[in-house]
Amino acid sequence: ESESESESSLTLTTHDAERNSVVPSKARSLGSISPRVSFGSIEVRNYPLELGDHPDCSRGPPVTLSWQHLNSRTMELEDYEESIACHKGRRLRMTQYERTHMLQHVI
Repeated sequence: ESESESESSLTLTTHDAERNSVVPSKARSLGSISPRVSFGSIEVRNYPLELGDHPDCSRGPPVTLSWQHLNSRTMELEDYEESIACHKGRRLRMTQYERTHMLQHVI
């Protein structure tokens, strides 16, 4: 049995900042490859909002995240997903009135 019959070749493409390169990798059989991704704990940081400078904000003041975070906590990914389940349907875009009101009450 030749090497080409006993091993399948798998080509992975890696992206480098300067160039793209193709890196060959060998596997016993394509059926045994099981791509899996797992996460342990994650760090969640809370950032304050502040007056921004986004040029695409044509109505009302733009807001942005501050560079400095207020606090952080480490938690398991599953716990985080459960904690934000009630927020998933919430709107993420603020109206010009919401941004103006928020900034007026900060000053």
